[in-house]
Amino acid sequence: MPAAMSTADAPSTALPTLTMREADARRVLLVQAFEEVDREGLLLAEHERSRATDLALARAAETSNGSGEAELLVHRAESLLRLLEERADFVQGLLRTTGFRPGFVLIVLPALVLGLLTNAIGPRGMINVLAFPLLGLILWNLAIYALLLVSKTRGGRGDGTRTRGLTERLADGYLQSAWKRSIRGRSEVAAVSAQAGSRFLAAWKRAATPLLLSRVRRALHIGALALVVGAVGGMYFRGLAFEFRATWESTFLTERGVQSILDVVLFPAREILRVELPALASIQPPEGGAAAPWIHLYAMTVVVFVIVPRTLLAIRETFRERALERALPIEASQAYFRRLLASGRGASVSVRILPYSYRPAKRATDNLRALLHDVFGARAEVLVLDGLEYGAEDTTSLEPTGSGGSEPRAICSAPVFALAQSPEIEVHGRFLESLKMRVGDHACLVVLVDGTAYRERMVDVPGGDDRLEERRRAWDRVIRETGLEPVHVELDRLPHEAVIARLARSVWPAGAPVGVA
Repeated sequence: MPAAMSTADAPSTALPTLTMREADARRVLLVQAFEEVDREGLLLAEHERSRATDLALARAAETSNGSGEAELLVHRAESLLRLLEERADFVQGLLRTTGFRPGFVLIVLPALVLGLLTNAIGPRGMINVLAFPLLGLILWNLAIYALLLVSKTRGGRGDGTRTRGLTERLADGYLQSAWKRSIRGRSEVAAVSAQAGSRFLAAWKRAATPLLLSRVRRALHIGALALVVGAVGGMYFRGLAFEFRATWESTFLTERGVQSILDVVLFPAREILRVELPALASIQPPEGGAAAPWIHLYAMTVVVFVIVPRTLLAIRETFRERALERALPIEASQAYFRRLLASGRGASVSVRILPYSYRPAKRATDNLRALLHDVFGARAEVLVLDGLEYGAEDTTSLEPTGSGGSEPRAICSAPVFALAQSPEIEVHGRFLESLKMRVGDHACLVVLVDGTAYRERMVDVPGGDDRLEERRRAWDRVIRETGLEPVHVELDRLPHEAVIARLARSVWPAGAPVGVA
C-alpha cells in the first residue's frame, strides 16, 4: 500500500461549503445568475469575465487570510457587479431589498397598536377575569411554546413543518415582492436581466432560508412582546383616567371551577408579589369589584409567561441571525463555482492522461482536459501520454517532478479505458494493481471509462441500453476489485456537473494533494 498522503498544504478535490458575509453572498449569487443566463455576453462579455477573474486572483493572493476561495469569488463578483450596475439599473435595488429585515413598521408597530386597543374591548369598562385579553395572550403564548418544544423534539432543529412552511412562505412572498418592486416601470430591461433576476431570487432563497427563517422568528418574538406590552401598558394608562371594574361570568363553570383555574394561572404572580388572590365573591356581577389587584396579578403573569421567555427566544434568534450574517454557507460544489475556484488551483499538480488500448479523438481529449482541470484546478498541468497497447505495462514515472527552481509537482495518473472493450481482471486489473503499487507520497490515481464509442454502437441495437448497463457493471466489478472507483464518462460531450463531483470523490487515495493553489 502507498504511504499516507501529505495534505497539510493542499485541499481535497471535494470542495467544501464556503462561508461568506451575507452581503457578499448576495453579490456572488447575483453575478452567478447573470453569467449563467447571459451566455451570449450581452451584459457581461467573456473578456470582462476573464479580466475580473485575473484581478480577483491577484487581489485574493495579496489579502488571503485563510479563506482565499471565498475571497476570490467575492472580489470577482464586486468587479462584475460594477459593470452590471451600469447596464441594469435595478441591480442595487434588488440587492438592497433582498436583505429582508422585517422591522418596526411591519411587525412591532402593528403589534403594539393592537395591544393598546385590546383593553378598550368590553362594555362599561368591565373586565371579565376569565375573558381578560391578557389571559388569552398568555394561553396563546403557552401554546406557541408547546409547539416549539414538540417541533424541537421531533425535528431536532426547532423548526416544525408547519412553522417552517409558514415562515418560508413569508420569506418567499417578500422576495417576490422585492423583485417586482425593483423592475416596476422598467420596460427597457432586457429579457436576460429578468431571467437572471428570477434565477437569483431562487438561488438566494435556497442559500439564505436559514437566515430568513431566523429573521422571521426573531421578528415574531419581538412582535409578541410588543403586543403584550401594548396590552399591559394600555391597561395601566387608561386606568389613570377611567375606572375599571372586575367581574366574572361563565355559562358552564361554577365559582369553584373558576377559582381553581385562576389559582393555577396566577400562582407565579401571587408568589412573586406575595399577595392573595381576591375572592370571586368580591367581584360578583353586575357591580363587580376593584380591578387593580387583578391587573397587577395579570401583568406579573405576563412578565413570567410572555415577556421573559419571548425575550430569551428573541435573543437566541438574534445571535443565530448575526452568526449567519457573518458566515452564510454557500454550496460550492456547483459546476459554476468549481470552474471559478479551479482558476486559482492546481499549480503544483501534474495530471498524466494514459489511454489504454484506446485512441481518443481530439474532441474527446479536449473534453477530458476540461474535466480534469475542473477537478484538479485550471493551473494544473494536464498531459496526454502515448497510449499503451493491450497487455502493455506502464513505464511512466509517478515521482514528483519540477523544472529549475520550481516546487515539485504532485503526479496524478489518469488511465482511460474504452467501455467497448471487455474488461479482464488478468489484464486491466493487473495493470491497475501495478499502478497502485507505484503511487506514493504526492501522487494519486483516478480511473475513467469512456463509453462514447460503445454507446454509439448500441443506438440501433435491440436491448442496447441493457447491454450498455451490463458492460458498465462488468467494468465496475473489475476496477473495484483493485480497490479503485471507476468514473464513467462520455467524452464526446462536455462534462456534466455530476461527473465532475463523482470524479473528485473517486481520486485514490482519499485526501490526495490535488488542486493546490
